[in-house]
Amino acid sequence: MYIDKTIKMKILLLTIGCLLSLNGMSQIEIQTKNASVTFNYVEEKTEGTLNEVEATIKLNTADLLASKIKGSVKVETISTGNKMRDKHLKSKDYFNVEEYPLMKFESKVIKKEGSQYKAEGKLTIKDITNDVVFDVMEIDGIMQLSTSIFADDFDVAIRKSRDKSTVEVTVSVPLNP
Repeated sequence: MYIDKTIKMKILLLTIGCLLSLNGMSQIEIQTKNASVTFNYVEEKTEGTLNEVEATIKLNTADLLASKIKGSVKVETISTGNKMRDKHLKSKDYFNVEEYPLMKFESKVIKKEGSQYKAEGKLTIKDITNDVVFDVMEIDGIMQLSTSIFADDFDVAIRKSRDKSTVEVTVSVPLNP
């Protein structure tokens, strides 16, 4: 049976709301020990992952504007399936993991636009901070936050050309760790 993603998100939030109302609470904190980040550098057709996500995700079903996401991922964990490429990406030429060991995100607001949920906030890579909007959805028991960024905006582009530096990013957080 096919269930629309919007309906799944509504069911998830309703379920969380019901559970919280039974416990007399108005918010839930989601554990992120099994979370991961995947990326696709579109122009280069390079996919990879980052692990060791540490985050606090608070969903307030009574007041969505009071919800908050704050987290980081260790750049040292980058893996593209090619050890030489990974070593180069960790070097001063790209991410410079010795000086900038973490990528960070902090939401300013989480809101609903139509049937979509959005987490607007600040993404920091190499001490360069830019505004980013993540689409937030639940798929098969996993909260996914997805966005597209430009690697050039964070000084990690291969070609140093914004229009050729699109990176699709997805953060996956199991809801039942």
